[in-house]
Amino acid sequence: MSNPFRIGVAVRGVFFTDRADETARTAAILQEGGARLLMVGERRVGKTSVLLRGIERAQRAGGQAFLVDCGTAGSALEIANRVLNAATRALGRDWSATVSDLTRRVRGRIQVSTDQAGSPAISFEPTFASDPTADHAALGAVLDALDARAKRERRIIGIALDEVQRLTGILGGEPGEWVLRGLLQHHQHLGYVLAGSEPTVLSAMQGRGRAFYQQLSLLTVGPMDPAHFARWIDDRAARANVTASGLGAACIALAGPRTRDVTQLARAAFAAALAPNASRGARRALTGAELADTGFSDLVAEQSDPFRALWEGLARTRQQALRALAVGDVGLTTEAARRAYGLGSSGVVGSALTALRDARVILRAADYSAGYVFDNPYLRGWVIRNALPDLGIVLPVTHLPRARAG
Repeated sequence: MSNPFRIGVAVRGVFFTDRADETARTAAILQEGGARLLMVGERRVGKTSVLLRGIERAQRAGGQAFLVDCGTAGSALEIANRVLNAATRALGRDWSATVSDLTRRVRGRIQVSTDQAGSPAISFEPTFASDPTADHAALGAVLDALDARAKRERRIIGIALDEVQRLTGILGGEPGEWVLRGLLQHHQHLGYVLAGSEPTVLSAMQGRGRAFYQQLSLLTVGPMDPAHFARWIDDRAARANVTASGLGAACIALAGPRTRDVTQLARAAFAAALAPNASRGARRALTGAELADTGFSDLVAEQSDPFRALWEGLARTRQQALRALAVGDVGLTTEAARRAYGLGSSGVVGSALTALRDARVILRAADYSAGYVFDNPYLRGWVIRNALPDLGIVLPVTHLPRARAG
């Protein structure tokens, strides 16, 4: 039986739910010349899926739009090549006219080949990268060529740049923001959606005196409405013949609030319901909470090797901080926590927390007694199962940190 929950890819169709307002606004910007929208949200909340859904809606309405992932790029030239190839796929054979225009702009330093599927693949010649001014010039030339083409054909082309904070970093941090503004601001026939998963960085980018102050519309993508999300999980499971009361709510309680983490748990819980080593009837009789607990435990075990490698690479003070955070019943810089977990001085604890936060292992969370939470709920489970017993503390792998009173 096919699992009704999908992870690891941007989801579409029946695997996508909610986000109607975000999708509509994204699609509208991608069809509006000169528009620039900043989409901000934490990792794993579903921004990329919203972007793809918005692109599909814009295309159905007769527009042309495409997505470029900046997250793993090492230079602006690489991003320029990604824009070239994404535009080629979106525009098809019509791209040839823009290639000619682009070739004139960069003095003929464009090469055209084919990919494994036989489709055209366009990029700058490798020697272009040796030019110290190539990065900015290449990206600017590509975007200018697209704008010129859209103007000539009296239409709008939408461009979604995902993980845009990577691009501003490549361009030079805060000074790079001005470079990016210069690259985008004159295009009246392109609609831009800039998406990123570093809310603090992207918020600062819009501050007074910064390059994008009052230059961008803002769309925040937060956690999905839990009631809607829980109903959707229960309905998807029931349609696949696994009915377990409260499954969605249990998954959100254990793995929330990020969409991908919750969906990952729903997927594991569904697999546990149909495990071949248990009778189908017995498994389906389990409550949603029991299935969620089983799926959570399975995911912790499944990811044990990378979690152990991460743990072994941490200094002892950081390990102790994570042990305390897994219990999560008291602020980590309090005397009680420092004494109970051997954390040392408050300054040492503060440095450990800063390092863990910078490494995206933990996040600030004012709603919890410890003041922080694990970025990955399954790492929390691994610490509970494998590291807390070293201190004589035995808790269920599904133990949740305490929320602040009131």
